Amino acid sequence: MDLTTTDVRGRMVCFIPGTDHVEGHGFRVAFVVEGEDGYRPTGTWPYTGAVGETLPWFWGPTLAEAEAEAARQNEAMGITPDEAAKIVVASMEKGCKASRRGSRRVSP
Repeated sequence: MDLTTTDVRGRMVCFIPGTDHVEGHGFRVAFVVEGEDGYRPTGTWPYTGAVGETLPWFWGPTLAEAEAEAARQNEAMGITPDEAAKIVVASMEKGCKASRRGSRRVSP
């Protein structure tokens, strides 16, 4: 399942993985879906413009600016910072448990 899939069950929040910084672009945005393990990075990186690729979203240039934009977008979707944090933590915990069983994060 990727970001083009419309069968999303649960709330979705914007998330900024602090390690997904691309020089000259900013921080790559990801989505966390309530009830799923891990997160879904936006777009394809590196992006070459090939058929089937999508350009990732980047916010920043600093982590603080990217996180502030994620918070604004989450609020626009009616999700408070506390709710967003709970969704992210639950998904990451679920992802950690799944990785111990041999699963991985969702990626493009």
